[in-house]
Amino acid sequence: MTVSRIKMKIPRKELDYYNRLLAMTEVDFEKEQISEDSTLQTYTVDFGNGIEADIKVCAGQTNLFVDPVLFHNGSEVCVLETADEVDGEYFFEYEGVTYIAEIAGE
Repeated sequence: MTVSRIKMKIPRKELDYYNRLLAMTEVDFEKEQISEDSTLQTYTVDFGNGIEADIKVCAGQTNLFVDPVLFHNGSEVCVLETADEVDGEYFFEYEGVTYIAEIAGE
């Protein structure tokens, strides 16, 4: 099986901010100035050949979650379970290839 791995580095302060919010079971959206049911941040990892992974930090109605999605030419082809931390590895399978998007702080 073919594996394609891309590592994206984001500022440690930004990563810590989102991870702090993601760790909360209930977020005070008003205090944090966050809209319910919204996408706060999208990190896009480009694997080439029209394959991209979006690692999205989203707000629900009480807390935040990470929504990892793989796209091929703009069409959604693989969705992973939600996560509760931004940093880490996201493993997507599509057409015999494992795409690994790694998010790390710098």
